[in-house]
Amino acid sequence: MDIKTLEEEYKALLSDRAGEIEYLESLQKQIKQLKVNVVNSFSLHFAEIRVSYLLDEMVVKEVAKAGFSLGRGLK
Repeated sequence: MDIKTLEEEYKALLSDRAGEIEYLESLQKQIKQLKVNVVNSFSLHFAEIRVSYLLDEMVVKEVAKAGFSLGRGLK
């Protein structure tokens, strides 16, 4: 092999390495975004559950004020 061929191969290897690094950085960015999405989704779901629970409590209290108990009719 002559020096020119070696230099070209060396440049190709460096280019491949840069491409691999770029690809891995892209994967890391995607993983971080997925983690953010999971946390946000969990937070929203938890908030929905909490609101639903609070609404259920309010309904039970209002039903009790009206003189009913859930499942038994009038008190």
